[in-house]
Amino acid sequence: MDQRVGCVFCGKPTEVETMMAEHFVPITAEGTSLMANLSLAYKECNAAVTDLSVREKVERTVRNRRAPARDAERSPTDATHLDPAS
Repeated sequence: MDQRVGCVFCGKPTEVETMMAEHFVPITAEGTSLMANLSLAYKECNAAVTDLSVREKVERTVRNRRAPARDAERSPTDATHLDPAS
């Protein structure tokens, strides 16, 4: 059975074993570890959104998944496309 999934932030596919759980609402902000609050992300992508609010994380996710086709060649672990300035 194929166990490939995509990073919630960049959308690049990979094996589940290489991903980490992302809490949209952090545990430190009273988030839970229930499935509704969890997704899978590359470690680098997850680290790039650590200080963002839930709204900012969702907005960035949508924006990055709509990135131009020129970004298609980007390495899935290259978190520089997460545009920390935006």
